[in-house]
Amino acid sequence: MIVIASAGLSDIGRKRHSNQDAFLMDDAHGLYVVADGMGGHQAGEVASQIVVDAIHQYYVASPPDADQETTRHDPSLSPDANRLREAIHYANQKVYQAAADNKAYQGMGSTLAAVHFSRNTFIAANVGDSPIYLIHENAIETLSVPHTLMAEQQEFHPEDQTLFSPDLRHMLTRGMGVEDTVQPDICESPCFGGDRLVVCSDGLSGKVTPEEIRAVVAAHSAPDACQKLIEMANQRGGDDNITALVLHVHTANTLFQRLSHWFGRMTGNN
Repeated sequence: MIVIASAGLSDIGRKRHSNQDAFLMDDAHGLYVVADGMGGHQAGEVASQIVVDAIHQYYVASPPDADQETTRHDPSLSPDANRLREAIHYANQKVYQAAADNKAYQGMGSTLAAVHFSRNTFIAANVGDSPIYLIHENAIETLSVPHTLMAEQQEFHPEDQTLFSPDLRHMLTRGMGVEDTVQPDICESPCFGGDRLVVCSDGLSGKVTPEEIRAVVAAHSAPDACQKLIEMANQRGGDDNITALVLHVHTANTLFQRLSHWFGRMTGNN
């Protein structure tokens, strides 16, 4: 059994007038989401909040053992991964419909980075450029796939760095609610006691390197790591909203052993 110690923090940064990031931490469902909104006025805030609310609503209303097979069912994914995929499509439709119904929200959208823990695995899914990192045995890797013009250029034309101007290279090629359907990238992996995951917006990843994130998370508790990472991004300009979720994975045995040790100390038996 997996037990998660989680913490999350969001900050407006030093240059923005509003915070268009939104996040969700639901330990009961093992569900953690970061959404970074885009759109004029307050539309970005609206889109990101719809994303996190809709995914949460889907999980609350749809129990794990419910029959969820749809026309979008992917036989290559586990039932739990398909459940997250369906939740993402549900949230995409909510954003798309809200934009269609309100002229002030036309053109709005959001990124999505989500992690769902299930039994002894976790599922990571993303749309856009909000990253998901896994820290395992003191090494960090990026689990998410960036959906930007720059990333696609590097994939198909790695030798040519001049196809787009700097302003266009970070333009998203996928977003929640931009179209009536969306294609998330999804991966599923075993997880182990001691693993740590970081889910964040690009306001953090654009200022703090993966290796720096690894070092901070390794040296601090989850709440302190969130605070430290946001302080680092702000110290380096804080050009965007900054959101960070830090997830520490414990196995049931590890937690039980710690509680037993603590109880033994309290009763004088240890």
